Amino acid sequence: MKFFTIFFTLSILANSYFVKAESFIPAKLINNHNTLNKTQSATRLEGWAYVSYVIDIDGKVSDIDIIDISDKEYFTARTKKYFEKLEFSPATDGQGSIASGQTLLLRLTKEGIGIGRYAVTPGFYTRYEQASELLSQQRFAEVEKLLTDMSSDNAKNLQEQALLYWIQGRYYYAQKEWDNYGQSIERAGYLHTDLPPSLASKTLQNLYRWHLYKNQFFNAGQAIKAMTQLENVEISEQSMDFLQQPINESLSSDKEFKLQQTMLKGQSWVYQPLKLNFTISMNAEQIGEIALRCANRVNDLTLSDVVKVTLAPSDKNCAVLIKAKDAAVINITEHP
Repeated sequence: MKFFTIFFTLSILANSYFVKAESFIPAKLINNHNTLNKTQSATRLEGWAYVSYVIDIDGKVSDIDIIDISDKEYFTARTKKYFEKLEFSPATDGQGSIASGQTLLLRLTKEGIGIGRYAVTPGFYTRYEQASELLSQQRFAEVEKLLTDMSSDNAKNLQEQALLYWIQGRYYYAQKEWDNYGQSIERAGYLHTDLPPSLASKTLQNLYRWHLYKNQFFNAGQAIKAMTQLENVEISEQSMDFLQQPINESLSSDKEFKLQQTMLKGQSWVYQPLKLNFTISMNAEQIGEIALRCANRVNDLTLSDVVKVTLAPSDKNCAVLIKAKDAAVINITEHP
């Protein structure tokens, strides 16, 4: 019985301002040396991890950083071990092999246990329906307890986890707990393909609005792209133009825009910029590492209170990785 299955979900919106370099060939997975794990056959538990990593010039994976994960205690070591056993053909730039940075969603799923798509257990379904009804009645203390019980006892497969993140988002929105709302809606976005189509559409719309609110325009564009790939959902050209408008305006505007991210101690975060020039401001003593990871280059950035970054037009799918050694506030300004 196969337990771990890997699905590579790469950045789904390419930086539109990047110039195509004909000599660049991206890294490609060529071998998966993981053996089948049959010892987990008794549990329904599935998981996911959003991961940033580097493919070195020999095609080996290094610098594996987990940005978010479903069960930190259970899946962290398994996730890193899995990546260490992957072999790639390295990226090349016409002169030779180059290091490459990638960010993706890894799904750790279990097959052959009789659970179909969108299927949940009766126990989970009962509590989900109760929580939904209590939300409509604004009985928030009871909702909070149900969500805690669902998280610890019921949300095992990815369908259940996706529905849990969805209803958690509704709860946190009603409570105006914005950081928790953002985390829940982002996690529901990771697993939107595990939601029924109607909820997947609502999730991506909420995720789009959240990223606009945060001035994370690149991520808002990713949410739009995911909307266009939903089953049985059609978006008119007029609606697409409306959704794309704030992103296009931010890209072409001669004005700068700012955003802020709060990080917890030991947390890793990746930011994908919209423009070529941006400045990162922080208390450097609170940060352990900052690095630029692009598909065509990887660079450690000099750690200071103010870090200025200029991307080349030929840089591809770039993300900045920031690792906090203490609680920190990161301020980013993107310049015209």
